[in-house]
Amino acid sequence: MSRKERFNRAYNFLKMENVIKKQDDVAKAMGATQSNVSGALKGKEGVLTESFLIRFANAFKQISLNWLLYEEGPMLTIEPEFKDENTPQILLSEEDKDVIEEQTNMTRRIKELINHFGQTPTTFALKSNIELSLFERKMKGQAVWSVADVHKICDTFKIRKGWLVDGEGQQARIPDEFLDKIPARKSFDPRVGVPYYNVDFELGFDFLENDQTANPEYMINCQPYNKADAWCNARGNSMYPTISSGDIIALKKIDDAHILISGEIYGIITTNGLRTIKRVKDNGDTLTLIPDNKEFDEQVISKNDVSKVFLVMGSLKQF
Repeated sequence: MSRKERFNRAYNFLKMENVIKKQDDVAKAMGATQSNVSGALKGKEGVLTESFLIRFANAFKQISLNWLLYEEGPMLTIEPEFKDENTPQILLSEEDKDVIEEQTNMTRRIKELINHFGQTPTTFALKSNIELSLFERKMKGQAVWSVADVHKICDTFKIRKGWLVDGEGQQARIPDEFLDKIPARKSFDPRVGVPYYNVDFELGFDFLENDQTANPEYMINCQPYNKADAWCNARGNSMYPTISSGDIIALKKIDDAHILISGEIYGIITTNGLRTIKRVKDNGDTLTLIPDNKEFDEQVISKNDVSKVFLVMGSLKQF
């Protein structure tokens, strides 16, 4: 399905649900012009951009941004109730039935976790930092589990994401103390492992992407981090004790700075040249950069000032 087709499908759904009546309603809700909405419905490339779809999804929270941008997951963030035979057929496609089945299975696995850890639904939601009323709706099948929900549950209870989402493999994540013992090995075979560049992130790691002559010193083969794009050096003490100065960090490039998970550690590069490694809190239009070392201050930056973002998948002591 093309981007134009997805946008038109979302627009038609909002009309059928009486959320909007005309193009001007969409324009007012997202702070656009009616001509831009019309152009987007026609699929004009200069109008139907990622930025436009982000603004649309922010205005109409029931439409999934991941679905609009990448056709990932269901169209709706909140699954409507099936009231009668007049329910729009668009919601009854085989694709939507598959999504509902996937969500139902995930709910069943979450119930297993609640029982396994001796929790109540309320304590489970609170520990996972999921808003209680929304958690209750999701457990009833009235709203869908998001990617953020999956990360929160898995990180809180040390559960494998593959098991929670798809039911594949073992339930429990490998404990950190065992993960730390998994050996990292140097390799000089470019087919094995992830390239290590002997350069500090804060001193211009991003330039390597545009330098075709840049060669890694060697590859690092460490199974938990072999989906990273590169390794480089960390400097400074703002993330101590999680990351120490002199550690090497595994980085994976994130294409969209507007879709970050609060609590994760990212390498942030701004348009004015700031390069820093911090935890982030997503505030909507801004990001709060949070150091683990409380001797350092938090900092708030606009998402519009972010040039590049890398997820810090993990770190190793220099070797």
